[in-house]
Amino acid sequence: MVDLRIQFIVIFLVLVSFVSINQISSAYADTFVSNEIPPPPTKDMDVERSLKVFFCANNPISKVYNLDTVGPGEIMDSCKERLDGYSWTSRIYVLIWAPGWNADEFKLDTLGNTDENPISVNSRDGRFTLIERSDCNGFIETGVNHGLFYGSIKLSGFRTDVNGDGSADVYGGNKCEYKFSTIDDGNGKVETKQDGAVTFNWRYHEDHVMSKTATYSMNEAKMKFDNEEYVVGDEGILTLTDVDNLRWPFDTKIGYPIRIYSTTDLGGIEVKAYYAKNFTGIAQRNGEYPVKVVFIDGKSSIKETRGAGAPFGTLKEPNSIIHLRVNPGDNIYAEFYDRTLPRPASIGDFKKIEAFARISEINDDITSEKSEIKNTSINEIIEQPKKIELETGPGKIKNVSQQISSEDYIISTNDHVTPDNVIPTSISTQYPVEPEPLEPEPLEPEPLEPEPLELHKIDLLEFFKRVFSW
Repeated sequence: MVDLRIQFIVIFLVLVSFVSINQISSAYADTFVSNEIPPPPTKDMDVERSLKVFFCANNPISKVYNLDTVGPGEIMDSCKERLDGYSWTSRIYVLIWAPGWNADEFKLDTLGNTDENPISVNSRDGRFTLIERSDCNGFIETGVNHGLFYGSIKLSGFRTDVNGDGSADVYGGNKCEYKFSTIDDGNGKVETKQDGAVTFNWRYHEDHVMSKTATYSMNEAKMKFDNEEYVVGDEGILTLTDVDNLRWPFDTKIGYPIRIYSTTDLGGIEVKAYYAKNFTGIAQRNGEYPVKVVFIDGKSSIKETRGAGAPFGTLKEPNSIIHLRVNPGDNIYAEFYDRTLPRPASIGDFKKIEAFARISEINDDITSEKSEIKNTSINEIIEQPKKIELETGPGKIKNVSQQISSEDYIISTNDHVTPDNVIPTSISTQYPVEPEPLEPEPLEPEPLEPEPLELHKIDLLEFFKRVFSW
């Protein structure tokens, strides 16, 4: 009877151990290392681990398309993924990680333009598919045997005038692209108005669709001078920033009119500003339109303007240049009318965008001739007088406060300045002042060494005699 009980106990313990091991194995199954080769790295894995769609604000295959030295993982890592902040005429670059569609390891495969696995794109205002024609551009593999596919969606806007010349500059429309390659012209365009969303759909199986959505909107323009204050003769850069002005990425063909004027020249000048390519950050988000402004003397007859054709300028050296007449103390104004405004504005509304600067009161028109300042009081102030020269323009008279700086002294005057007249002045020296010698910090006294004790011999007999006599 005892042996039977022992057998039951042993069987029970074995069963408990088996169940416990199975539960532990199940709980930690995901931590075990698989011998299967993992897919290339992706930013995050979808429910469908073998499929992934990226929306990129930059072109991830620029300069690396079909290169043997670049793998699909590197291309995916270079994608600056963005699902919002697109303009109404932006381009969305799309990557699809689909290794199952890598049908031929020795050639570049395509995807999305067949009846079995079509790609379509929808917006609030339009739609296109890659099977609406037999020759629509499909998504192209980024390299031989990559399993990564590339394409792009063009937001086409709608038919409207964006620069105020009375004719349409943007045309909108919905269609797949087929005349040029996917690399050059993308896959299709979809109409987009003031704001909304664009949704990409890929039916990768009869009953399964993978989707991705991004939002877009119009933006209000900004404009500013590179400095708040200038002097006569300076050159300044006025920059209009409005990504909505780009009808497509890197659009340099259209100019936007800006009126620039001063207190002296109220009529001012209207000049067309053109897009200057800027590849920092996300290039298609850099909608910058610079104009160089040369501030010339108010009496000058020069009134030049450049910028009538498509430019090849930069942010620091724009193609559009004007010469604006100014005098000291002038205010400078710039005006631009933005016709692509976000809500709550309506389509067709426009808003004046302004920028301001000023011309300094300090006379900067002292340029050509030199006249020696004659004032005997200088000799009384400076032991070794130096020749002091004031640069003036020939025959010019300024009745404004002037200040001439040199290494050694400052001369100030409020009187008329001409090359021939004596100029009463005041002068203050600016010789470097010798610093007063610093008082030495008191030294901490060194610790005194204890004086050695002097030892004296004592006559004990004499000592006791004195004690007892006391």
